[in-house]
Amino acid sequence: MNHTERSAEVNANVAFEQRDLNLRALFYVGLVTIIAGVVIHAGMWWLLKLYGVSKPQPVTTLPPQPRLQLAPTQDLREKRAQAESVLNSYGWVDKHANVIHIPIEQAMKRVVERGLPITGTTQGQSAAGTQRSQPSPGGRR
Repeated sequence: MNHTERSAEVNANVAFEQRDLNLRALFYVGLVTIIAGVVIHAGMWWLLKLYGVSKPQPVTTLPPQPRLQLAPTQDLREKRAQAESVLNSYGWVDKHANVIHIPIEQAMKRVVERGLPITGTTQGQSAAGTQRSQPSPGGRR
């Protein structure tokens, strides 16, 4: 079978596009896209002119707490230094109730010397604060 004989054969089950592209539809889609872009840009330009591009006003009042930290590491250092100064100094906690705080090292020495104060104990606990072992209903521990 040569080339001329194959071209003469027709298969009824084979279909193909009669034309490749609808130029009119492609032109209209492109035209509508361009017109929509121009309308959108013109509308945005009009809105900017209508409402105006204003310069930000200087802030006269501070925003509510919490505010952003400008130097968080410096803030942390200052907070730790303040906490250290309270831990290592004498001072009033409540002057009207005659409650003071003492340096932490001295407080730890006093606890070692005198022990912890014993407050009211509950049933099932000893004065040292440990749980007493109670027999279980089954007799096992």
